[in-house]
Amino acid sequence: MYDGFPLGGVATGAGGTAAAVPWFGAHALWFGVAAFTLVSVAAAVRRILPRR
Repeated sequence: MYDGFPLGGVATGAGGTAAAVPWFGAHALWFGVAAFTLVSVAAAVRRILPRR
């Protein structure tokens, strides 16, 4: 029973990888939103500061 090819373990690993792909995509989306926010804040502060 336990001496055979670990097909269940391979399937579990593949399922875990497939489940992790959207998780990484969501994080990439949030990193993009955070980068856009930081750039927008920097542009707003630059606009507010007086010119020399």
